[in-house]
Amino acid sequence: MYEFLATSAATSGSSTTITFASLSIGAYDSIHVSGVMSGTAQSTAYAYLTLNSVTSTTYGWNVRGMENGNASPSAGDNSNASNQGRFGRVPGSHLNAATIYASVNMDIWGHRGTSAFPGRPAWLCQGGFVDTAGASYVGWGGGYNNSISAPITDIKFVLNNGTWAANTQFHLYGRTTS
Repeated sequence: MYEFLATSAATSGSSTTITFASLSIGAYDSIHVSGVMSGTAQSTAYAYLTLNSVTSTTYGWNVRGMENGNASPSAGDNSNASNQGRFGRVPGSHLNAATIYASVNMDIWGHRGTSAFPGRPAWLCQGGFVDTAGASYVGWGGGYNNSISAPITDIKFVLNNGTWAANTQFHLYGRTTS
């Protein structure tokens, strides 16, 4: 069962970062994030996350996707030493950001960082969008941070290009055991 915890949203063209801060999520087995995202850049941007404001090269990630029904090497990327964890692609203003949003469906686990629940945080995200010309992108991104051993207290969603478009929003849920 999921319990709603919070919503964090962008204001038009105001920021490259959307943050969930001062989190107390240790009672949950995993964290779920859902939402929609779009950007203001003139091209497709990449969406990243940081956990506990850690921006050292301790994130590893792998993203793959299908563009217009075709998987190709250009549709995927990975890193073993990044300062942020990539989780998806964001449609830019060239795709009419006022109406094109990518879906977000992400789970985060290993977030507790306690002696009873040790481990490192990891995530898996699925999302996609169809642009105004009918071209489609569906993909997934997964990754981890190998240095964080404390409980997760903040999650930041960051763009590598442009700012978050208006109406971009993320919803945070905690998964309970009952």
